[in-house]
Amino acid sequence: MVRKVIELIVSASPAEAQRRALEFDGPALVQELPDLAALIVNLVDVQTRLQESAPAHGYAATIEGTFPDESSAAEAANAWEGLFPTGSGRHRYLTGERIQLEYERTWPLGTRSPGVKAIYLVRRPEGVSNEQATRGWREHAGTARKHHDGMWKYVQNGVIHPLTVDSPLIHGIAELHFPTLGDLEERMYDSPAGREAIQREANQLVGQAIPLYCSEYVFHA
Repeated sequence: MVRKVIELIVSASPAEAQRRALEFDGPALVQELPDLAALIVNLVDVQTRLQESAPAHGYAATIEGTFPDESSAAEAANAWEGLFPTGSGRHRYLTGERIQLEYERTWPLGTRSPGVKAIYLVRRPEGVSNEQATRGWREHAGTARKHHDGMWKYVQNGVIHPLTVDSPLIHGIAELHFPTLGDLEERMYDSPAGREAIQREANQLVGQAIPLYCSEYVFHA
């Protein structure tokens, strides 16, 4: 399984943090991280009516770097802050990435991807072991692909361990991409029965989930 470093950026001035998250030295990045397989920056800047029922949070952006193995990811994590000087609070995690549904990217690197990327920061319920949650999440992928009618990409990132001190406890980071805001708001589920099936499995796997509604920028792939 490939490894992904995911950083969550917290800021009281989200617009400034988002601007800085998109400003980094591309050539220096490639030189410092030769094993980098993918680099994505997500700005938490999408307004949707789904936010009305979502927990409050202070996240302004996220940065994702994908690597072929754990050693290259750990090496990259040591150079991370110098490459992405966001000037904000940072929580960084090492994760294992599984792409369960993939879109076909036809737009140029460095430009905003179409639609909305919903990132869910998930904690498992009390009493559910890591093995149980991992097995259930893998099995849930089929249900998600079937019933999230408008979704065109789905990624599961299982948290291996935090890379920064005092990072909030997170067990998994899920990415659900939708080609338009309307697909997110109107086609999250294919039917009432599909919604019930998703929620039934989620109740067994999720103790808490914080959704971040994002604009995605793929800089390296």
